[in-house]
Amino acid sequence: LRSQLREAVFLPVICQHPLFDEFALIDPRGLERICHRALTELRISTEHHVFVKGEEADGMFFVVGGELIYQTSSISSHYTVSAGTWICEMPLWSTWRHRGTLSAKYHSELMKVDVESFRGVVSTCTKAVRRLIRYYAAAFVRHDCEAQAEDGWLWDVCCGAEAIAKLVDSAKSRCSTPGFPSPLSTPASCAV
Repeated sequence: LRSQLREAVFLPVICQHPLFDEFALIDPRGLERICHRALTELRISTEHHVFVKGEEADGMFFVVGGELIYQTSSISSHYTVSAGTWICEMPLWSTWRHRGTLSAKYHSELMKVDVESFRGVVSTCTKAVRRLIRYYAAAFVRHDCEAQAEDGWLWDVCCGAEAIAKLVDSAKSRCSTPGFPSPLSTPASCAV
């Protein structure tokens, strides 16, 4: 029962990200293992930091509730990060140091995908998932989502769902392995 509750809470949140939604189609059991082994809930009080510029990144974050501010080195350069969005995907695919600071504007709830646990689970997933992730990660790291900072490199804040969906579609088209179900067969676990 506890396991089912965890999935019921976590899956709809992470499946807002097009890659995780596709992951659920290809290997639902693998995504369930991600929920159990790689996700943790965080509650951040007003004005407290989630991460600070220069720290080594160890996870990706999904905002479940509240509102956060992502501040780069420039005082005038900041972004609001609110429920239904994610931030700091890069460490899933590469070594990464935060390029800004993320702080709670109001009390906020997040889900963190732990990098090491995520990689450990992915290594045990189906070949189709591993291939999709390999192609997607390569495209993401190459900046194919076109969300670049002024200095030509990505920040912790990156692409929106539409740009990420295009990267996922591109990765899927590169995968020649059978096993990619029709997008029409969305599992109930990720239905919103």
